[in-house]
Amino acid sequence: MRHEAEEKYDTLWSPLYGEKYGLYGNATHQQFIQKFLGLLLQHANILDAACGAGRYIPMLLEKGHTVIGIDQSQSMLARLKARFPDVQVEKMGLQEMRYREFFDGAVFMDAMEHVCPEDWPVVLGNFHWALKSKGYLYFTVEIAD
Repeated sequence: MRHEAEEKYDTLWSPLYGEKYGLYGNATHQQFIQKFLGLLLQHANILDAACGAGRYIPMLLEKGHTVIGIDQSQSMLARLKARFPDVQVEKMGLQEMRYREFFDGAVFMDAMEHVCPEDWPVVLGNFHWALKSKGYLYFTVEIAD
């Protein structure tokens, strides 16, 4: 499942992401991201996990925060770097995160459905370790109808 998702993002979705894919309405996400950002101190370190092409990065950067984006798709990260060359990115699966108490906050939106359920405890544990004590996680799961 994981390799299949990575391949689809690299070959099918990334070339047209932002023009054809990833265009669903996101007013609710924007509202909650603003609430999330309101919880953080100035100049926070934020992890954008499964960041894709950087859809939400402008909102994270506009307050002066430092953002690190991770994704398992090299093609999506290349699209992100083309738009935001100063944002640090790493090709990394959620299961491989090894950060320890580094981030004040993390956003992880609509990507858990691409993770095998048996890996969910590992992924959520990795967020626990990546966040500083009193760090915040904004996390959503897209549910198919």
